[in-house]
Amino acid sequence: MRLALCAWFLLLSCATAARSQEVRYVDLLGIKQRTTLRYPPPPPAQCTEKGCAIAGYSAGASVGDGAPDVRDPHALGVYLLSVAPSEASPENSLRTEFRVLNTGTVPIDVPVFPHLSDLQPTDPLTEFVYLSMTLVVRPEDPASPLGANPLAMLSLYGASERPDSILTLKPGEWLRVRAESQLRFTMQQETSVRVQGGFWLQQVTFRAQPTRSSENVRNLYPNSTRTPALELHLVPPSSTNPQSR
Repeated sequence: MRLALCAWFLLLSCATAARSQEVRYVDLLGIKQRTTLRYPPPPPAQCTEKGCAIAGYSAGASVGDGAPDVRDPHALGVYLLSVAPSEASPENSLRTEFRVLNTGTVPIDVPVFPHLSDLQPTDPLTEFVYLSMTLVVRPEDPASPLGANPLAMLSLYGASERPDSILTLKPGEWLRVRAESQLRFTMQQETSVRVQGGFWLQQVTFRAQPTRSSENVRNLYPNSTRTPALELHLVPPSSTNPQSR
């Protein structure tokens, strides 16, 4: 009985390993992402005997918030595979490599395109719906002096009109992403911190008119699988580092 049970676990492990594989590699090193959206031209000036005036422009945004549901079969684990250099400063960029793994039990769609601008419809008056996934480097302990704010981040985008911009990850499949990001922190002393990968996944609806625009952001909450942390030594800018004086 024990032998049969061991054999069953071995077969299960082999089947899981067979399903686990990298299905896409996105290398953003050296790429300047295009993320500016186009707006319709403003209306013509309204002229009277007192002069001419152009209608003012307004912009608005709304966010649909929520929370993860442990019953949701969708889940992602964002593994921070590497950070370089190991001594990092806001004066220099941080090279990162992530593995975005489907740790759930059903397929999940993730955006994989670097240029949001290229996904927008030709007519800026057309409603534009897109997915956004932000990968972040954050402190493992949110109670640390650095808090829970991300130290570095990058975003990928996708739209249903461009099937190549969205990747469907099956359970056990992963996406690998390599990028260079600017570090963000305000510490004035050197410090070491353990950092891990994280993510935000959103669906955004962008609407633009000649005099106003709006963004409706819906946060998506697949369950987040905890992943291992790496050690990172942070060095403040030389202008704020007392030891450099």
